[in-house]
Amino acid sequence: MTADLVSTWFQTNAIAPPRLDRRALFRLPGADLDLRTNDAELRAGLMETLTHHLVRSPLRSDERPAPVRLELSSVTGEQAPRGILFPLKRSGGEWTRLPARAGAERGSRFVHFRLGGTEALWRPIDMLAAFSPGGGTLKILALQGAPKTRLLHARPGAIAKIGIEIDVLVNLILILHVRAFGMFCLHAASLADRGRGVLLVGPSGCGKTTTAAALMRGGFTLLSDEITAVAAGGDGETRIEGILFPPRLCGPAKPELETLEAGLGFERTDNKHALRLEPAIARRGIGRAVPPRAVLFLELPAGRPSRHELIPADEGEGFERLLGQVLDPTMAAQPQRILVGLCALLDGCPYYRLRLGTDLGSLPELVRGALASR
Repeated sequence: MTADLVSTWFQTNAIAPPRLDRRALFRLPGADLDLRTNDAELRAGLMETLTHHLVRSPLRSDERPAPVRLELSSVTGEQAPRGILFPLKRSGGEWTRLPARAGAERGSRFVHFRLGGTEALWRPIDMLAAFSPGGGTLKILALQGAPKTRLLHARPGAIAKIGIEIDVLVNLILILHVRAFGMFCLHAASLADRGRGVLLVGPSGCGKTTTAAALMRGGFTLLSDEITAVAAGGDGETRIEGILFPPRLCGPAKPELETLEAGLGFERTDNKHALRLEPAIARRGIGRAVPPRAVLFLELPAGRPSRHELIPADEGEGFERLLGQVLDPTMAAQPQRILVGLCALLDGCPYYRLRLGTDLGSLPELVRGALASR
């Protein structure tokens, strides 16, 4: 059996793999995720980000597959003085290491490799993930702290202090987890109403969380305000299932749903604040898979109009916008599956451009009308 590339990295660097004795269990689409790591900080970050999915009292169930095992190994700059360089095998049988691209402190994108019976995603110079196309154990190697020596060809001073961004790590874990169950992830909020699902799509800061909160006030169930898993069922019908993070709003903190309407603004900002969500409310949407019945592409018009405007979108625009919201480095979860899934999603429900006004109280009725139009 071909060795996975995380194990190979430890072998070629003559480093003993760490003891993965810190654990956590998460209820995610498809199956539970059994996290095993040596890094208390990364474990705490994952538990905080996925707090609504954290399983505190595991219950055995014959209805769900066995948990997916995630082995998350962390190494330091002392152990990896040149960073995590990708190991490649020479024709002579010896192992060499591929240097990171010249002049860069860290790549922003992952590179996808297929070697033998395994696959890998590598982000120079701080992360390497190994996985099998058929599922099984996921292995991720992460660098915590800056390398102690400068990379080959890197500009002087280019290497800054490195710490794994939790959101990047979480996205990588979710993408690799759901792909084993025939799903893929969209950067989209999702809600359910009377067994029907609606997707809210748009870039960060466009009002997804604000719109989702207004719909919740009108009786909708929140599935996710950030990432939604999409799957085609055995009956041929597409279904969506949310992955719920603690909701965050752009702009000044508005902890109660009742204050959202007065504070709705149209100036985008990267400064986000948490919205309090009672655990009982959050749990309503965990594990619920529903057929999508409408896709709404959110827009923030100038001038702060009070009324919303719902405009049918054409098929080409809908496909292009959804494709831009797929969360998958280099389409590692099989491009054909994603493209077919997007077409099935758009074939199964209408899609609109929703220009948001400030009258949030009228949104639930408007969206229910869109859901009923199919």
